[in-house]
Amino acid sequence: MGNPWKTVQGEKSRMDKIVDKTWIGGVEIASPPQPIRKNLRGLDIPRFIPPDDDFAYLRPYGNDQLNSRAATQLTQDPWRPLWNVDLDDHLDPRFILSDGENILLQGDSRWQLFDMTGRALKIGGLGSSGMVLDPKYKLFYLMDGLGYLSAWHLADGRLSFLIGVDFGNHFFRSFIRRRANSLIVTGVERRIVPEGPPPQNSLLQIIDLGEPPKVEKDFILSSFKTRVSYMRRSRRLLASCFNDTLVCATENNIYLADLDGNMKKAFTGTFIPLALSLDEGKRIYLIVLDQAGKYALWVVTEEGEQVLEGPLPNPPEHEFISPLVGYDHRIFVMLEARILALNLKGESPWSAYTAGPIAGALVTADDRLLVTEGSYLMAYDRKGERRPLQTFEGETLRTQPLLTKQGLLFVATAEKLYCLKR
Repeated sequence: MGNPWKTVQGEKSRMDKIVDKTWIGGVEIASPPQPIRKNLRGLDIPRFIPPDDDFAYLRPYGNDQLNSRAATQLTQDPWRPLWNVDLDDHLDPRFILSDGENILLQGDSRWQLFDMTGRALKIGGLGSSGMVLDPKYKLFYLMDGLGYLSAWHLADGRLSFLIGVDFGNHFFRSFIRRRANSLIVTGVERRIVPEGPPPQNSLLQIIDLGEPPKVEKDFILSSFKTRVSYMRRSRRLLASCFNDTLVCATENNIYLADLDGNMKKAFTGTFIPLALSLDEGKRIYLIVLDQAGKYALWVVTEEGEQVLEGPLPNPPEHEFISPLVGYDHRIFVMLEARILALNLKGESPWSAYTAGPIAGALVTADDRLLVTEGSYLMAYDRKGERRPLQTFEGETLRTQPLLTKQGLLFVATAEKLYCLKR
């Protein structure tokens, strides 16, 4: 097989910047790539207090940091069913998203939009991407079945515009973020033909929507242009964002860039990144396959210092999800039917086997871990003691729970969307 680990090579350009040639055609970086410096000192970080208006759950794993935080307290009140509605037969739900005014379910190849009372508003097709809500512009974004990057109105699910992006659905677009009149999009090549060559490319693009955006009668956005397009020979490109910093992880590399695509820092090691999230201090929580072929959780600072290395068991049958990071900076790693809790000192205060396969989880503002496991919606306290909030007899939960600013809890099975109230 040869050595799967490659070392970043750089050289001085005419502008006295470093050219990282692991990207096809080379990408300039403001400073030379540095090895990740291992200093397993652990950290003692004050609790983060979420902003008062930080209630939305805008994308899979919650926010641009992918840390699954929900800025609402669970409290100890009992919960009771408020309503339930039938889902589209072909939805196959995976995630529940909300801007506080609407509920959007992301399925395997479809999406379905509801208002907060459970009234169904729209059903649409989903191509090769995740979904993200954009409350500022009252839109949500996704790749459609024809390979267009599309924007839809949150209020009623009407189409707003289409962008004919390079490679269409040949790449799975895992991270989409709007900033003013530009979209940041990352993608990883898909296997289109089963007997064809294995995928080997990943892509980072920044798309200018135009000032102002110009939409034609067929909804095509004619004013867009691609400002940044970086491609590399890599089977993985994970991305997450905090404020003005974009963090990308690829084989053996972590990159920090601004939202215009200017690479500021690069850190190198020997690892394959499997899942990524951030906290408010731009600390990078990374599940990796390391040089020894072992699975581990790393925490790396924005200066490239590795302060935590937590060994992990063999992965579940499905892929690792982004590490959950509480407001108290406890870390939760979800396995198929097991939860591992860690802290930034490298200690594991508890772990637990769940009552069924884990569909998803979130962490609340009062340090509870909510988990959908089998037929149970379960709440775990700081000590790992659990109590069922609701049991769905004869059904299997398919999405993470969603806790809204109105104090409503949403979960979904394959057939129904459920709303619970204190």
